[in-house]
Amino acid sequence: MRLILRVAALLVAASGLAPAQAEQPYTFVTQDGKTRITLDTAAAPDLTDWANTKLAPVLAAWYPRIETMLASEGFVAPRSVSIILRPQPGVAGASGNEVSGNSDWFRKQVDGEATGAMVHELVHVVQQYGDDQGGAAPGWLTEGIADYIRFFRFEPEYHGADDVWLKKQDFAKIRADGAYRQSANFLSWAREKYDPQIVPTLNTLARQHRYNEGVWKQRTGKTFTELAAEWKADKAYLWK
Repeated sequence: MRLILRVAALLVAASGLAPAQAEQPYTFVTQDGKTRITLDTAAAPDLTDWANTKLAPVLAAWYPRIETMLASEGFVAPRSVSIILRPQPGVAGASGNEVSGNSDWFRKQVDGEATGAMVHELVHVVQQYGDDQGGAAPGWLTEGIADYIRFFRFEPEYHGADDVWLKKQDFAKIRADGAYRQSANFLSWAREKYDPQIVPTLNTLARQHRYNEGVWKQRTGKTFTELAAEWKADKAYLWK
C-alpha cells in the first residue's frame, strides 16, 4: 500500500497538481544508509514540497559528510534525527537528535538561507557536546564550528562568513569569539594559517569535555588571545 501511495504521489507531482494531503511525516535515509531522518511539516503544509524534494536530498548527502568532518574515536552520531517545521520564536534550534525550525522564517527563506540554516543545525546534532559544563566548548566555539561547516564547506559560494561578508561588518565590533559567522571566519583563518586539523581537534576535545584554551597554544604556538588579535590585524586591510 505504501508503495502504491508513493507512486500515486509521484504521478500527481508529475501532472503539476498538488496532492490534497501530503503523507506526514516524511522519513528518508542518508546516502550512506546509516541514518534515518524524519521531516515533519504538518504545522506548515505549504513547506512540505520544498522540505521533501529540495531540503531532504541535501540533508541525506550532508549528514554523513558532517560526521566525517567531525569524526572522533569511538563516537557514533545519532542514527535517528527528527526535524519539525512549525511556528516558534527565533530561526531554529537543536537539542540531542531533534531539530525545530521556525516555519515563518523558513517560508521567507526557501530560496535564500533556509537550507544552509538546517545544515547548521545538523552540525549541532553531530557535535553532541552535551551540557555546557567543565571541558565542553564555549558557546561561541560551538556555533562557530557549525557556521564554519555551513559557510566554508557547504555553501562557500554564498559568501556568508568569508572576507566578502566580513568587510561589510563593523571592524570595531568583530571578535574571534563573537560566535557564528565571525568565529567561523576566525576558524577558517586559523585552519589555513596554522593547523589544517584545528576544527576536528577542537570538536573532539569539546565532545569529550576536555576543551581548554591551552589547545590553541599546543596546536599553533600561540594563545587564543594572541591568535584573536593576529586574526583581526590580518583582516584590517579589508577596511582600508
